[in-house]
Amino acid sequence: MKRYRYRALAVDGSIRQGELLAANPLSADQHLLHLGFQPAALDEITSRSASWHRPSGEELATTVRSLAVLLSAGAPLRTALEALAALAVSVRLRDAVGRVSEHVAEGSALAMAFERSGAFPPSVVGMVRSGERAGRLEGALNEAATMLEHEVAVAARLTRALTYPAILLVTGLLSVTLITVVVLPRFATLLTDIGRDLPTTTRLLLATSRLARNWLPLALMVLVGLTMAGFRWAQLEANLAVVHRTLLRVPLIGRIRLSLATARFGRALGSALRAGSPLLPALTIAREAVSDLAIRDRIATAIPLVSGGASLAATLAAQSALVPAAVPLVALGEATGRLADMLLRASDLAQSEADTLIDRATALVEPSLVLIFGLLIAVVAAAMFQAIYSLGPLS
Repeated sequence: MKRYRYRALAVDGSIRQGELLAANPLSADQHLLHLGFQPAALDEITSRSASWHRPSGEELATTVRSLAVLLSAGAPLRTALEALAALAVSVRLRDAVGRVSEHVAEGSALAMAFERSGAFPPSVVGMVRSGERAGRLEGALNEAATMLEHEVAVAARLTRALTYPAILLVTGLLSVTLITVVVLPRFATLLTDIGRDLPTTTRLLLATSRLARNWLPLALMVLVGLTMAGFRWAQLEANLAVVHRTLLRVPLIGRIRLSLATARFGRALGSALRAGSPLLPALTIAREAVSDLAIRDRIATAIPLVSGGASLAATLAAQSALVPAAVPLVALGEATGRLADMLLRASDLAQSEADTLIDRATALVEPSLVLIFGLLIAVVAAAMFQAIYSLGPLS
């Protein structure tokens, strides 16, 4: 699906503008005509510009929670949306809620307005749509807000876990670069006029310094170019799926990704079931919440089997779509009729496992970086002192 920005003429003669999702421009025009609008202009929005204007997860969670509270208090939907738009603290959030309010005013259901706004993830849209169909809109909004809040907490924990290793990496690289590009050339200048052979380690170190000074700018340009090319390559869904499948095979990283995907899937599926969605539509909703494309494909393979009557727990376990510890809880939920509760428990268990693995990985990365850069600096210092001590007194 692609996102389009439109301008159209309404029946009353007013100009309407907004955004919508469609497979192609013809489908977008047909959708506008179905709403009673005469299309005037239609422009495709690139994914980069759409994500740039998307509110943060914390903003979306607060907005969805606030909307549920206002509706529970008896406020009409349009009034609640207008109030949230007026109270929005950021331009991105105000624009997003404003687009939702415009779509609702045009006659769209709330889930469709969320989808057309482009600000809300598919999992939230699906949960809200299920709540509307089941007559439990407030409950669905609360479940969606809980899921978004949980995702925000997970992202914050990952950021905290990776901040210190990232600082160590940047600091270490800067230190080694400073020694190689600035300190060693000055040291070499001091030794230039001395007519004695330098130790092998010192000569190798000075050669490395000259190589770094001569080729570092070109190396940085090549590195930046390769990084940008890699990001562009990975933006294609087929290539990104290959990357995700490869990462799942890496021992520690793969287990962390599977645990995080299980946590997101279980949270989304349990919340969708609580919002009133039947199991099969809820599986589709929960699948959209998983960011790992390889695991998303495994879930997609399991859905037709579950539709045919297979056990959810056994099917997901056979497809390796869940961590092993979560499978018994899902099976217990199926057997007792408390699938939503057990899925949420499985989600918490998988998240706890992911947190433990992340802490373990961080505990390994931090001393490893300190050791690597410490050894590099120690080698440089040893080579410099060896050169000084080998000179001896001049005769």
